Amino acid sequence: MLLDEEFGGTRLDRKRWYTCYNSAPVGQGCTNNPSLELEWYRAPNVIVADGLLHLVARVQRAHGHPFTSGMIQSGGTPTTPAGFSFLYGYAEMRAKFPRGAGMWPAFWLLQTNGRWPPEIDIMEWQGVDPKGDVTTIHWRGGDGQDEQDGSTYYAAVPLCAAYHTYAVDWEANAVTWYFDGRAVKRFAEPARIPHLPMYVLLNLAIGGWEKGQLDPNPSDFPADFAVDYVRVWSKRPSSPLPESAGRRRRARGMAAF
Repeated sequence: MLLDEEFGGTRLDRKRWYTCYNSAPVGQGCTNNPSLELEWYRAPNVIVADGLLHLVARVQRAHGHPFTSGMIQSGGTPTTPAGFSFLYGYAEMRAKFPRGAGMWPAFWLLQTNGRWPPEIDIMEWQGVDPKGDVTTIHWRGGDGQDEQDGSTYYAAVPLCAAYHTYAVDWEANAVTWYFDGRAVKRFAEPARIPHLPMYVLLNLAIGGWEKGQLDPNPSDFPADFAVDYVRVWSKRPSSPLPESAGRRRRARGMAAF
């Protein structure tokens, strides 16, 4: 296993994770996609407790944005290298999403060299479409523009109702996405697949591209994107590991933020 992040203890591993995009100076905060996102990311919105990572969004103005939220990524800071990256492998997260319009949790990969695209979106979720698991790969087209192949897998139940696993098997010749251990999408165009090291990002954006996502209900806050674990293997494991001890503890009660 290349990475086994169980979010134990009460503090985030700062040698591995940073709480903004890697272009943002320490302590400044950050955001992305100004036409689609309403949040400002802040370190205090990233909480490790009860064996879980909590990315918490609040109704709180900051830097002209009506909401604050949390994110982590392993790609370093403006002055430090990546805390974790890998070249090909199987990455998996177990998590539960917050309910409501405007919620936009994501689990994704970017290249450590700072060039975009490519990008692999292991999962994205729009609160107005609660059963949909959105999976996408981005690449640079021949005209220099971003091209992408995206699709949505629909689960039987809303994904905010329980914990689920979301994973991708990134290989040199194909990328395969998984939901609860089941393959739901495959992309097999090697020329459009990333072939350089990538790092991991998890974030809870507020906003999105679906109708209604830019009009969240204040009563749905604070909102908690709860992550049980993030694991990365060099090869897809033949059988999954059990859920973490932290997840079992978390099932007994809901922490308040």
